[in-house]
Amino acid sequence: MSVNVGVDLRVEGLDSVDQAHRVAAAVTEFAATERIDRREFPVRTAVVRRRPIVRARTPHPLIIGGNGDWDERFEAGVRAAITGVAPDAVIMFEYDYPDFDL
Repeated sequence: MSVNVGVDLRVEGLDSVDQAHRVAAAVTEFAATERIDRREFPVRTAVVRRRPIVRARTPHPLIIGGNGDWDERFEAGVRAAITGVAPDAVIMFEYDYPDFDL
């Protein structure tokens, strides 16, 4: 069985723009291990109110097959990638399951 999943990631609490770029690269690298390319989960850096952040959002839902623990596994992998670069980062996820919206 497969499900459509939208993913929105925001990373705050970063020390510098350089650290934000390294976080973005780590997230992109991890996503590639899940066979999610840059077009499916574009990761960007920005400076908001003089603070660097990282944002990633699926422009269209991902089609995920297999068992129901994908989001937990994906989130754990992304968190590990981020904390490897920025241990004090504040990491926020939001998921959207458009097939189940009423």
